Amino acid sequence: MNSKLPVDMDNYLEYHLMGTVSQVRMKPGCIPTKFECLSDSKIEISIPIKRPNILKKQRKILIEECQRYSQKFYLQT
Repeated sequence: MNSKLPVDMDNYLEYHLMGTVSQVRMKPGCIPTKFECLSDSKIEISIPIKRPNILKKQRKILIEECQRYSQKFYLQT
């Protein structure tokens, strides 16, 4: 939970003692950080989407670097 919950919640003592409340009453002026429209899992949000074109370009760059390195090494020997 949020570390500011005891300060921001009007009925925090009831929540802390009973473990649940019928309705959370927030003090005026506090700003909620979690909304019902957000999912509970942060993993879904934090996983970057790998796009095929970017992967293809990264592979192509890696192959070109390897070819340049091998040519440079071959010319030196």
